[in-house]
Amino acid sequence: MKSKSRKSNLASWKIQGPVLLRLLVYLIGYNAALLAMLIVAWATQASAAVLQDAPLPVRSMSFRSQLGPVIACMLFLLPVMLWDMLRLTNRVAGPIYRFQELMKDFVKSGCLQKAKIRKGDLLMDFEKQFNEFVEAVHALYPETKASGSEIRLLPKVTESAMADATPRPVA
Repeated sequence: MKSKSRKSNLASWKIQGPVLLRLLVYLIGYNAALLAMLIVAWATQASAAVLQDAPLPVRSMSFRSQLGPVIACMLFLLPVMLWDMLRLTNRVAGPIYRFQELMKDFVKSGCLQKAKIRKGDLLMDFEKQFNEFVEAVHALYPETKASGSEIRLLPKVTESAMADATPRPVA
């Protein structure tokens, strides 16, 4: 079967949008901080030259002399960016982990529960759809609904039972 190619690289603005905007802010912020540090470094060297009544040395415009501010900017901003991206991706990974745990519980116990994710997580629309799915499953299969503290277990399905239940072509 041939797979369909995507018409757009943006599948969900609610999920991908904050990541893209945050990366754009980081790019602009990093470049602005780097430019400011380079200007400060150049201004410091130029001020020292003026105070000493000497010409600005050619060394001050070399790559090696500008490397210090670049490294300092990277060392300062990289941990900040990584920490913030970790927090942002947790707003997606956390709900995915929660849905995964709900599915594992369903497989083990036969009880399907609604999902509740934290305020501010990025999968709120998926939570709503998942909970609608749970309600539909409960309507079709009441045994999947837990009543109070009681959890009803669905019978274990063996491979032989699955083979017997597999539809066969009619001759």
